[in-house]
Amino acid sequence: MNLRNLVIASLPHPDMYVREPSEAAFVSAHIGAAKGAGEGETIGVFDGDRLAAYGMLGLPSRHDPDNLGRLLGYGGSRLARVAHLASCMVALPYRGRHLQCSLLAARMQLAYARGREVCIAMVSPRNQASRSNLIREGLRSDWKGEIDGLQRELMAVDLTKRFGACPSGQG
Repeated sequence: MNLRNLVIASLPHPDMYVREPSEAAFVSAHIGAAKGAGEGETIGVFDGDRLAAYGMLGLPSRHDPDNLGRLLGYGGSRLARVAHLASCMVALPYRGRHLQCSLLAARMQLAYARGREVCIAMVSPRNQASRSNLIREGLRSDWKGEIDGLQRELMAVDLTKRFGACPSGQG
């Protein structure tokens, strides 16, 4: 939570990242899906005991009303194969070391290992650094519009084109 607070406070425009209604619930939901708790997983990058960066992966169910695949026109079983490239934050002293791109690649591999075939990221049009990193990692713009009163862009990547068919017949 401390890293989130520091990064969000340092952004040049408040639209670049809007806090979730319950920050604690959002973070908790993205920790522990592998243990059967929560709906996602988080990868952290540490410098000793200090958290330098993290990237969250959302693993929504096909019935989740917030599954971003719905905005891209996905339905049925395809929604069960969607992963969200959720929040990614890098502490100021660690920026410029390609940590966001490394965390993007790691989360895509994790999503694929969890049987997901598509990763979708939501980004503010004002957040050019994140948008450029998403493009660099192979995501393409699939939708632009308003979400919760804010202009947002959804960018997606088909993991089967990157890695092949999903492992273990999942997804």
